[in-house]
Amino acid sequence: MLYRIHVGSPWRDIPAEFGEWNSISKKFNAWSIQLKWLKIFQSIMQDPDIEWVFIDGSYVRAHQHSTGVVGGPDAIGQSH
Repeated sequence: MLYRIHVGSPWRDIPAEFGEWNSISKKFNAWSIQLKWLKIFQSIMQDPDIEWVFIDGSYVRAHQHSTGVVGGPDAIGQSH
């Protein structure tokens, strides 16, 4: 389950070594309904290891026009 979340792939693209994708998907949904994921993440938050905090650039999205106009004076951070 965590592999799929980490990679961001569809359930059908989970490697066969992890088992049947449909079974894993059903188990993920069952855990969500039973609030098991919430309990797991709450227990992790009790003692977070913040020594290595970073933001993965693949999750930080900006609109294509946020870089400014080509050939113009606009730039990120400049307000009008």
